[in-house]
Amino acid sequence: MATIFSNRYQVIETLGEGGMATVYKALDIRLEREVALKVIRRDLFAPDELAKILVRFEREAKSLARLSHPNIVKVLDFDEQDGVPYLVMEYVQGKTLKAVIAERGGRPFPWQEAFRLLIPVADALHHAHERHIIHRDVKPSNILINERGEPMLTDFGIAKALGGDGATQLTTTGTLIGTPDYMAPEQATNEGVDYRADIYSLGVVLYEMVTGHRPYSGNTPMTVLLKHVREPLPSPLQYVPDLPEPVVRLIMKALAKRPEDRYPSMAAFRAALEAGGESEEVGALPTVRADLAGETRRVSSELPPTVRVDVAPPRPKRFSLWTGLGIGAAIVCLLGVVGLALFWQPLMMTVFPPSPVPAPTIVVFVTETPLPPTATATAAPSPTWTPSPSPSVTPTSSSTNTVTPNTPMLLIDHNSFCRVGPGASYADVTDFAPGVTLPILATNNEGWWLVQIDLPWTKHKQCWIYGNTPLGNWTSVEIVTPTP
Repeated sequence: MATIFSNRYQVIETLGEGGMATVYKALDIRLEREVALKVIRRDLFAPDELAKILVRFEREAKSLARLSHPNIVKVLDFDEQDGVPYLVMEYVQGKTLKAVIAERGGRPFPWQEAFRLLIPVADALHHAHERHIIHRDVKPSNILINERGEPMLTDFGIAKALGGDGATQLTTTGTLIGTPDYMAPEQATNEGVDYRADIYSLGVVLYEMVTGHRPYSGNTPMTVLLKHVREPLPSPLQYVPDLPEPVVRLIMKALAKRPEDRYPSMAAFRAALEAGGESEEVGALPTVRADLAGETRRVSSELPPTVRVDVAPPRPKRFSLWTGLGIGAAIVCLLGVVGLALFWQPLMMTVFPPSPVPAPTIVVFVTETPLPPTATATAAPSPTWTPSPSPSVTPTSSSTNTVTPNTPMLLIDHNSFCRVGPGASYADVTDFAPGVTLPILATNNEGWWLVQIDLPWTKHKQCWIYGNTPLGNWTSVEIVTPTP
């Protein structure tokens, strides 16, 4: 690694290394001041990707240099060395919000303190949104706390410069651009992303500060992304039962799945934070003040003197004859309808018997290796299994579970979880995208299929998939026997 960039910036020390870049403390030799260098990691990108990133970085750097806000880390310069782009930013002495959260060891912030820290961040994001700049990667590690205890937002536009106009992308080395724990659902599904994605991400930061937990967790980044898209938001009250209701409603609104259900702007979110959740955006009544000639005056809440008035008690109502007849007729009609329904249902079941509901199915096919003329391809017999503290399943029909040319294959047509054992209570091993085919080792009578896997991020070599998973429907059963 070079110790001096562009014959101007002398590296002093490494401040941190993230998934996309390394940050150095450096000395600007010309102006004799300390700066921060954010250097993109070239090992994550192919040469042709780096060339495109250079163009996008220059465009984003010019936009970021126009941002001027007391809570935004200023971008001072942009350049490249040996084909690797880097940004020059003002150096902020302090620590990240991520480090501050870690120091608390999972203890929640008082909600008032969390609001106080994030109001300036919301104001900084609103300043950027007014200039058509979306952050796309709001998270605690991108919020610096300076020596005065003031938050400073950094890394504007880095995700867009690395990933282009797409919301969520992978590098050629398979590294995810962005942070799944704080991504909005529309970023995870590659839908159109606007300023409301920043509202969601800042809401996740607020949730983590107030509860001491992130809303979703998982064994893999894809698992977390799918939870942001599909799972309901866990109530903050399960972690902090005495959290005020307006604060809970504020968090739930910021973290709405649909962008149109969130705050209409970052300015509205900031106003709700300033009001402590008691704002019109979350259904509370606004505070009213009477200002006269520059002097704030208290509006009297006294009522006029109470006047006692004696009122005669109301006369009880009497039912007339016609009212009684009407009620009786209504009861007779209701009994007639019930009797007709009880008589008609068996008759209709006889004339029009219900159609059988097809059982849940999955796609099974056989590899194209020719078989002898008399051979047929069938799925493996049903195994027996016994859950244990360390879930494992042993099919009784096969001692080796080896894959042969005639092994049935499972074709996945929806995002699906694969578990340690045949049941929803077992832990996730991984998840698969549509189009993946997996060898079937065994099956049981409850719709679970044991498949073989070989993935670098898990020690498991087999896992179970359910044929009627709620993440997608399995369709078109067909056992194909290749002709010799």
